[in-house]
Amino acid sequence: MTRWVVLSVYDPLSRILQQQTRYQTAHNDDAQALPLNQQTRRFSPDNRVHDPIRLQRNYRYNKTGELTDIQDIRHGHTCYGYDALGRITRAQPNPGGLKGNT
Repeated sequence: MTRWVVLSVYDPLSRILQQQTRYQTAHNDDAQALPLNQQTRRFSPDNRVHDPIRLQRNYRYNKTGELTDIQDIRHGHTCYGYDALGRITRAQPNPGGLKGNT
């Protein structure tokens, strides 16, 4: 059996910090036991390699809780800017020419 599994990490304020999406196959039924990591492959406690991650996103926020950056292994880096009232004023993909997970 194959299905999609989405694993997410949240901060104490319930803001998403990291999200990974991958296939879960019959040889890898216990997705909850595998910790999130920054690599594109996963290892179980017995050090067997599991399915590669299909999508990984990392999120950053400023001190007021506004989303400032998204790092995505497929779409690169996106920065967000806000005005004094907290309205989004800028969504800049790949600022400075960054690509991928930097």
